[in-house]
Amino acid sequence: MLNNRGITTGIGIVVAGCALAACGARGEGSVEARSENPASVANAGSAQSAEEPAGGSAAGDLGPTGIGELTLGMTVAQAKDTGLLGQEANGDTGDCAAYLLADSVDQGNGSLTALWFSSDAGLGAITTISETLTTPQEVSKGMSEAEAREVYPELGTTGAVISTDVPGNEAALFSFTTIDGTIASLTLGQRSNECFKAWFETQQPGGPETLGSVLGPDGYGGLTLGMTYEDAARQNLVRDKEREWAECATFTLADGNGTASFKLNGGAFDVTVNNSAVHTPEGVGVGSTVEELSQAFPEGFGEADGFSTPVTAQHETYYIFSTPEQGTATSMSLVRPDDGCMG
Repeated sequence: MLNNRGITTGIGIVVAGCALAACGARGEGSVEARSENPASVANAGSAQSAEEPAGGSAAGDLGPTGIGELTLGMTVAQAKDTGLLGQEANGDTGDCAAYLLADSVDQGNGSLTALWFSSDAGLGAITTISETLTTPQEVSKGMSEAEAREVYPELGTTGAVISTDVPGNEAALFSFTTIDGTIASLTLGQRSNECFKAWFETQQPGGPETLGSVLGPDGYGGLTLGMTYEDAARQNLVRDKEREWAECATFTLADGNGTASFKLNGGAFDVTVNNSAVHTPEGVGVGSTVEELSQAFPEGFGEADGFSTPVTAQHETYYIFSTPEQGTATSMSLVRPDDGCMG
């Protein structure tokens, strides 16, 4: 479920050199100096540059003032009038209302674009994991951090986020999240907006680090059974889609340790890992023998190539271990059966 601390991308971001006086040399007031403190990053700057003409951004660009006719500071009503605002995201977002871009596809193809509105200050952040949306300087998801730094030499780092001033808009900041040196999401944020501040704060641990090393009893770190795909994508818990069937899809876990499967109009129903560093709370996992699994789970039962056991007394959730020829486990899954996806 979304909440004010769950405004993440996972889902952020000028030409070499800087056209803004605020960029200056690295030091006090520079991107790197401001990036040491998320609050100071969010509060620095307030006026739009006189160099930026009125109106929105080019259709395929994220920035400098918004996306298409959607501009930072717009109310929800004004955004709806553009025809570009799509469905409202599910869940409690506190003082921030979350919507999807009308053309954004959140059905498991990695094109999600979300917009965050403050009840007081309007549109505060636009975050995307689409590979087709770029900044005006053509930085996009999938580009290496090194390449982005060639475009934006003033990129500063705060936790899991790299950020820089937006050319043509002193009131805004570009922020990117990265996974293994590759840009995973782009966010355009209005520095003073509470919803952008909340997004920025939640990114600080962020990403695959939140998955941890324990599978169960209700999820895998920050990825819990029942979580929607869009929430998992915003928080950088999943990456590329591996397969899709009916209204279901499987994605690679952000830490590379396995996969997560979702019912796309529901939530996560299966997390499978294949790394021996991950274990259940009982201490068993990939590499454990059937005998060890039986000792950890006396209620479990073995089959020709597998071992299963209920996680809850109500048998709503199961561990399923793949044990070829009743040998050692080669993978383990935390599963909440879903008739629509598991038959």
